[in-house]
Amino acid sequence: MTYESNTQIIQKKGVKMNNKIMVRLRGSRPSYRTLFEGDDMPNLGLVTPTGVEYAAEYDPTSGPETTHDMYYVELDQEQIEKMVDPYIDAINMGVEAISQPEYNAVNVVYKVNGRRLFLSRVNAGARIGEDGRTMLQFHEKHVEVEKVSFAVEFSGDVDAYYDGQDRIYFSKFSKAKGLFKDFDEFYQEAYYDDNELFLGNDLFDVGEITTDDISPAETKVIAEIRGNHNLDLEKPEIADKIRNYVRSYPLSGVKINKDGKLKITTKDDLKCVTKLLTQRYYTSDITGEVLEARGSTKMTDQKAKKVFNGVEQMTADNK
Repeated sequence: MTYESNTQIIQKKGVKMNNKIMVRLRGSRPSYRTLFEGDDMPNLGLVTPTGVEYAAEYDPTSGPETTHDMYYVELDQEQIEKMVDPYIDAINMGVEAISQPEYNAVNVVYKVNGRRLFLSRVNAGARIGEDGRTMLQFHEKHVEVEKVSFAVEFSGDVDAYYDGQDRIYFSKFSKAKGLFKDFDEFYQEAYYDDNELFLGNDLFDVGEITTDDISPAETKVIAEIRGNHNLDLEKPEIADKIRNYVRSYPLSGVKINKDGKLKITTKDDLKCVTKLLTQRYYTSDITGEVLEARGSTKMTDQKAKKVFNGVEQMTADNK
């Protein structure tokens, strides 16, 4: 269904696009409920974020999101239909009011104003269950104790804002991506060339797998691998070291064909290869056990006392 047809349906049915506050419920197929509607709605915040007019276009290749307070992505018509329209269409489909048992499934609270959307994520920790939470409420001259159950703690912070035309604004990509179907494709597109070059390396024997099969998590790992200048996969000496590393750790799941190439024919193969290239496998000098590190951050000086060949050296400060 296109944007134009949605608008025509709304006009034909005479539906007035009033301000409404809705919720999205989690599930394999998200559903929607009405939270508040009408002229007298509570003030939950959900206003246009500060700094929208100065927002920068989102580019994950430029580094951490620290340069600007707000970022935006531009949507094409297909992206509008799958990311935005489900929220707005929910208004015109006879969506019922939310019931108490559904409080635990709320993962988004959002306000609709025309075609503009103001969305706020609800994390699991914000839900207050049957056992409740005891609150101390401080008044000017007295304090009250109140126990709240079957509730959602809500900040009113806008994690994503759709301007009603073709832009979604956000401060953190990680907060916005769970709000829209396939939002990760904005991240994926930025690294498409990196992924394609990685799969095209002569070190690999690639089957039917393509860049479309690479997940955002693997995309991030590939970017880190390609950004490691000491791990230049084009150099024959590095390729030889990688083959020896594979042979040293057969439990890694990486397979080498008769031509000495690392096989990447399935998604599992890709996962095994990228994990191996982060160099997380090692053998303990103490126990001789084969171990796997949680990460592959380069070791830094641990700020211990001066040590030479494992022996602490005496200095003027510790004599």
